[in-house]
Amino acid sequence: MNMLKISAAALFFLLAAGCQKNPQNYISSCASPYIHEITVGQAKLCVQSVSSQSDEAKGLGMRDSMGQAQGMLFDFSGKNSMPAFWMKDMKFDLDLIWIKDGRVVGITKSVVAPKNAQENQESKLKDYYPPSAIDEVLEVNSGWSDRNNIKIGDEINIAK
Repeated sequence: MNMLKISAAALFFLLAAGCQKNPQNYISSCASPYIHEITVGQAKLCVQSVSSQSDEAKGLGMRDSMGQAQGMLFDFSGKNSMPAFWMKDMKFDLDLIWIKDGRVVGITKSVVAPKNAQENQESKLKDYYPPSAIDEVLEVNSGWSDRNNIKIGDEINIAK
């Protein structure tokens, strides 16, 4: 009878452990289109990589949302670039993380999506620029940078 109680208790604890929420910086697996795993500081994300001009222009526009452990990574490597970002056709707010040589060089927090068609007109949209030349930009949900204590100088690692 004692062995049965011990087995039942062990099973209970295993099941309880399996039902706990994943920590915010843990990813079980990445799924399309967010197929690349990256680490920013201590936080992990699944990202969609973008490098073509048409995909860069569209970005996350027209999407209703993005998961909390997801992002979009724009590759400007080899361009020593100071690209302008805007919120054309965006439906949710973002943080923009500016990256140079695998390190965070700037963070533009809480970039607000247009609230209506008037604000979404190209002439009304604000442009957002990095603080210096960059080679990558990471778009994440607004507030993600603060929730994960992301700061300038944090290292970015992309799983190969």
